[in-house]
Amino acid sequence: MTYKSIYKTKNGLSDIILNSDGEYLTGLWFEGSKDSIKHDENAKEKDLEIFKETRKWLDIYFSGKVPEFTPKYKINNITDFRKEVIDIMNLIPFGETITYNDIAEKIAKKRGIKKMSAQAVGGAVGSNPICIIIPCHRVVGKNGKLTGYGGGIKNKEILLYLFFGGLTFLVSIISYAFLNIQIGWNALIANIGSWILAVSFAYVTNRVWVFDSNAETTADFIKEITSFIGGRVATLVIEELILFIFITNLGMNSMLVKIVAQVIVIVLNYVISKLIVFKK
Repeated sequence: MTYKSIYKTKNGLSDIILNSDGEYLTGLWFEGSKDSIKHDENAKEKDLEIFKETRKWLDIYFSGKVPEFTPKYKINNITDFRKEVIDIMNLIPFGETITYNDIAEKIAKKRGIKKMSAQAVGGAVGSNPICIIIPCHRVVGKNGKLTGYGGGIKNKEILLYLFFGGLTFLVSIISYAFLNIQIGWNALIANIGSWILAVSFAYVTNRVWVFDSNAETTADFIKEITSFIGGRVATLVIEELILFIFITNLGMNSMLVKIVAQVIVIVLNYVISKLIVFKK
């Protein structure tokens, strides 16, 4: 008997459907994606313990934190090769990505052979029935390019943006704390310093891994980086206004206001990057 449950997502992602055999998680995929053909969408809805555990994991993950547990899952009819690929995906450190070629090279080295097909690895990655928990969305093409993802390129793009957006958030918060608390810079000045570091980090990660930039000529590159910095300047002004009102005028806790402002800025930056800077 197969059971299902639906996890309502936020952040513009499609909802997630869960499958279980009653004890183990057997499927996790985005609703409406081509992954649907791998699972039973007509299964009986039932609120199982494994679904509660999985929803808790997803809540933690989408909050930007690293879950300290993994829901029990089972993959039926798995081949030795697919298991090798999945084992490697499960070892991808949080905060990093890996290419199909990287996985192929690891398997070739383990098997003591000269070469392993990256295309075969792509097929194994694409057959992953437990997306997100087994992080196939962090496997990217050569040179960091986004390639086919069973959950849909849109969902992969958002997952990677949340992923790198979280890292950008940490760069901003840590550098702000250092400049404001350790060095003693004024909150507004410290915010500009942390902004420069965070924007530099964000541009590289957004361009290479998230939005798959099409800029090839010098003119395209200049236009892209100018619009990127322009968008970030606009959200910096919004952030500075928030800090000025709530820290300088109202005397609220500096770090608390900074964190709230950063959440607002991350959302605005995604909209600007998606619709203007890296528009296809």
